[in-house]
Amino acid sequence: MVLPQTVRFEDQRSEIDSLLLMASHPSLTMMARDQRSFDRLIAAGLNARLSTDPTTALWPNPSQPHEPQGRRQVLYLLRSDHERRVPVPLALKPLARDWSDLGVTMEIVSRPSHITDRSLDVIDRAQTEFGRALPATCWARIARQRRHSDRLVAAATAAILATDIVVTDRLHGMLFGLAFGRPVIAIESGYGKLSNYAETFLGGNRRLHLLHSFDEVASVLELIERP
Repeated sequence: MVLPQTVRFEDQRSEIDSLLLMASHPSLTMMARDQRSFDRLIAAGLNARLSTDPTTALWPNPSQPHEPQGRRQVLYLLRSDHERRVPVPLALKPLARDWSDLGVTMEIVSRPSHITDRSLDVIDRAQTEFGRALPATCWARIARQRRHSDRLVAAATAAILATDIVVTDRLHGMLFGLAFGRPVIAIESGYGKLSNYAETFLGGNRRLHLLHSFDEVASVLELIERP
């Protein structure tokens, strides 16, 4: 099973080849996190399921609206990676932060973690030489990944709780903001990841303001901040 994904390919040849390969698997189930992705998988003959993003399982109950005290703090959580399609306006560049700037990163940065990984690699190689099909370190790696995941969620949560309004073009920025009751201005500046998800699962959420360019951000912020 592949956990919920947005289905998108850079070119048609890659799409055809990849979907044919996945469809040929006898027991593969693909999870799609928006209706368009689901329809594409079904049309390609895959066993597919429609599902919300896994992060929504962190918040089983509806959140209460956040009521800030005093001047509202705005978090501009904007992409800085290869998925960005629209440049960040010059006026917002000094304010823009990405997850990595807020301490949310998949990279292992601490020296003890690097030492642990190298040690596990040595053990794995030794196990492989003795013909062990399942390395003895697999459970240690799973436990380490769980601890790292907990740190990522804690860092993302802290970043959202420290602000009152989230302006973002990241899917998980949108979901974390809504989960903690923040008004979210979501800018669809990519290939439909945010808008397709919102259309599938977030219809009627009054705290979500979905835009298709940065031009309207200032006016929507003014509307949100108006008493």
